[in-house]
Amino acid sequence: MSVDPGVVGDPADALARDCPAWLADLDLWTDAELHGDPYGRYAELRKCPMGHSEKNGGFWVAARYADVLAVLQDADSFSNEVLFVPPTKDPSGRRIPIELDPPEHGPYKQMLGRWFSPQRVREWEDRARSHMRALLEQTAGRDQVEFVREIAVPLPFRVMGDVFGLREEDVRLLRQWDEEGMRAGTNDLEARKAAARSTRVGMLEFFGRLAASKAADASGPASGMIDDLARVRLNGAPLTQAEMANVCVTMWNASLHTTSNVLANSIYHLAERPDLQAR
Repeated sequence: MSVDPGVVGDPADALARDCPAWLADLDLWTDAELHGDPYGRYAELRKCPMGHSEKNGGFWVAARYADVLAVLQDADSFSNEVLFVPPTKDPSGRRIPIELDPPEHGPYKQMLGRWFSPQRVREWEDRARSHMRALLEQTAGRDQVEFVREIAVPLPFRVMGDVFGLREEDVRLLRQWDEEGMRAGTNDLEARKAAARSTRVGMLEFFGRLAASKAADASGPASGMIDDLARVRLNGAPLTQAEMANVCVTMWNASLHTTSNVLANSIYHLAERPDLQAR
């Protein structure tokens, strides 16, 4: 996310307003305290209206709900075109729709929004529960479960495989790529960037081929998001193969890590709060 400094203010001014001193030199990739137990850092950041670090190419930090919401609703000051830290642009082009600004963003958001309406999501509830039960059955009779590895990570893959209309072998391949390129456990920034680029290229090719085959034969009933993308019209024209592949990669990646993190943090919170477990 890029920002017009003239709107938010000078970084030094931001840091002077109750922001922790360490924020000015925060390195997201190597900060030991942030990686070891981030919750203390998060608590300090929530006292800070808007902070700035000079590391990783420079980036702004908004940690409170109201500040984050204000950033998301102010496209004139905060552009979506550069979302990553350090600032990088993918050689394959902008990620659709998350790196588009209004008004370009609007038609894609409207097109994809129907897949995430409450009614549409409820259609997948029974299958999602079935996947969760299957994963839990594999842990039956054990005293301990490694929740992230055994539940939180595989569940979104299984559910989104259904949503996309993918075969089981395709889901396994995509998970392998994710482990190799997106979850690579290293603080070597260049190594992680290279792995992520390689994975993204492979995924674009994979979804591009799949989208092309769906677009070539759209006579049967739609069985997933990719079928739907092959039939949709945006501003009166079908999506190109490149657009379909781009959207698929963006939506696929967006559905995995965030969901895994929410599941893991929910379990952590419940473990810390036994009084909530019966609710």
